Amino acid sequence: MTETSFAAQSLIQQGRELLKFRRHAEALACFEQARSESTLPAAILGACQALLRLGRVDAAVDALDSALLNDPNLPGLNGMRAYVLFLKGRREEAWTVAERGCLERTGDPVAFFVRGTMLLERADAAAALAAFDAAIVRDPSLSAAHQGRASALAALGRSIDVLDAFAAAAEVDPCNSTIPVRLGHFLIQQSRFDLAVRAFEAALGIDPNDPNALRGHAQCLAAVGRAAAAVEAYTRLLAVEPNDPYMRGERFHLTLQCCDWRDFDESRQDIEARVRRGERADNPGSFMTYNASAADQLRCAQVFAADVGAIDAPPLVPRQSRAGGRLRIAYLSADFHEHATAHLAAGLFEAHDRTRFETFAVSFGPPDDGEIRRRLVSAFEHFEDVRHLTDRQIATWIYERDIDVAVDLKGHTLGARPGIFAHRPAPVQVSFLGYPGTLGASWMDYLVADRTVIPESERRHYSEQMIYLPGSYQVNDAARRAGARPSRRAAGLPEEGTVFCCFNNAYKITPSVFEDWMQILNEVPASVLWLLESNASASNNLREATHRHGVDAERLIFAPWLPSADHLARCALADVVLDTFPCNAHTTASDALWSGVPIITRSGSSFSSRVATSLLRAVGLERLGVHSREDYVRMAIRLGCVPSELSALKRELAVMRQRSSLFDTVGYCRRLEMAFELIVLRSRRGEAPSLVELPP
Repeated sequence: MTETSFAAQSLIQQGRELLKFRRHAEALACFEQARSESTLPAAILGACQALLRLGRVDAAVDALDSALLNDPNLPGLNGMRAYVLFLKGRREEAWTVAERGCLERTGDPVAFFVRGTMLLERADAAAALAAFDAAIVRDPSLSAAHQGRASALAALGRSIDVLDAFAAAAEVDPCNSTIPVRLGHFLIQQSRFDLAVRAFEAALGIDPNDPNALRGHAQCLAAVGRAAAAVEAYTRLLAVEPNDPYMRGERFHLTLQCCDWRDFDESRQDIEARVRRGERADNPGSFMTYNASAADQLRCAQVFAADVGAIDAPPLVPRQSRAGGRLRIAYLSADFHEHATAHLAAGLFEAHDRTRFETFAVSFGPPDDGEIRRRLVSAFEHFEDVRHLTDRQIATWIYERDIDVAVDLKGHTLGARPGIFAHRPAPVQVSFLGYPGTLGASWMDYLVADRTVIPESERRHYSEQMIYLPGSYQVNDAARRAGARPSRRAAGLPEEGTVFCCFNNAYKITPSVFEDWMQILNEVPASVLWLLESNASASNNLREATHRHGVDAERLIFAPWLPSADHLARCALADVVLDTFPCNAHTTASDALWSGVPIITRSGSSFSSRVATSLLRAVGLERLGVHSREDYVRMAIRLGCVPSELSALKRELAVMRQRSSLFDTVGYCRRLEMAFELIVLRSRRGEAPSLVELPP
């Protein structure tokens, strides 16, 4: 080896070490000096790698083109050039150049990596895995190939092997925080949030300011119930990336989960102003918990839908519904397990007329072996677990089965897959039950509602056409049963006095709502407020807040989580439910009415603020829905102080509950089926979606 060649080799080695420690500019200087002193391919490849790490893709293309012009057969350059072309979106050229590199005498490992990556894009995971394996055989230190292998194994459902592939990638590239970050996201998809927390912590040990690691860490801490720690993690993230999309809203949502209201007004006003400017400040699901404006919620949803519904490939070829045969209805959800949506709709799925409808469950959420999951699997003719498929693959699965109506049970809630619907797999697409608001999306045709939750005056704030059902939009399961009712003492309640109750999630409790509750307790002697125990931070903060209102903290009683039947049994111990605003009780309101407990609610302009009023109207007690804080407080105090009036109200509810359509699951199903038949008929005629209103 000549002295010049030896010096160049030393510079190349130095550059590689600098790349490992993310010192990209210094690494580039070493490789460039090596290039000036030799024609070693490794110097050119190293320089291109450094340029790519620095984001200088065009400069990398120029360097590769220049090197290949001088020597078209220079080993290793075809693979790198294919990779750069791939990054620039020039897919056909990238494939051609990668194939050329794979056919080199020893085979270019980077070329095999590019081939594998493109095969993954084409949903050919088995062929992609073979390509990544070929790359690793030729260069076991190629971290990207190990990561690609992990992605291919995940697509094939080989979860254990995925973990081994990430471990191999980390072993050859221990200073790369991207590897544990990708592992963390894989674990999130597996709903293994506790392990994901550790993966993101490992990434932060490598790079404490990696925004992807900070974001994943915060989100997983929230998912495992460590709300206070999650708030701190979001704060760290926003210090690094002040405008990170949606994270400002996610942090605020976590503070609300903790009932930490120290910056409530400031944060709410800041996020609302950002949403009105079209910024990605919060996701619609959390935004509606503190925002009362249907117009603002539409703007928030439109921005979010344009973002999360963006797809690389064009939508599937539009088609009309099939002529003749049973209508094929596909319900899509991540919640076909122990979840509020499942408990509301199980009876509906069972009640579908199989002589006229063929039903499909498309499940992309975690399974369990609980009673409700088993019941749902039996309720549908076809139950498909598609967790391991991409949005495009799920959309194609729906498309190939000629589904007439695709029903989204998730909307913009945690675990949703809006990209499936953005691919337009069905000629008619409907948002139903799981999300009380507009999706703001061009790819959603209809929203199931009623004239209480969306009055005519508010329709302009919804991107979908309405399917107006008589009574309430909300389906309920008449087959659900409560367990044995406990005594008040067994539930931790006093034997005497009025029990006000709210089993809504803590994030729905706003400072003004809590202030109203404290006024009610002050005016109703010997009364208590029975709340759901969401988390320790929320309970502690609420207890502290009682003192500021002159109320003894002992008058707050927290109920632990119980299985559905036991929860329904204890609901009947309450005297009056005090609803939240601007996001009402939804499933918890139905639980109360089913248990014979009246609700006092306050309604606003948005869907989510009018749900309880809709349910009350369905049982003939619309008068319990008011429009002002003053009326809300006044009515609660009166019912708490006049036992005879409260008793009469409960007797009225007991009678109306039996007569109401709210708990007539089969009748509800028939009306929804009529709506499905009508919107499919319109689709077959080539008509655009338009208002549907079912008669009583």
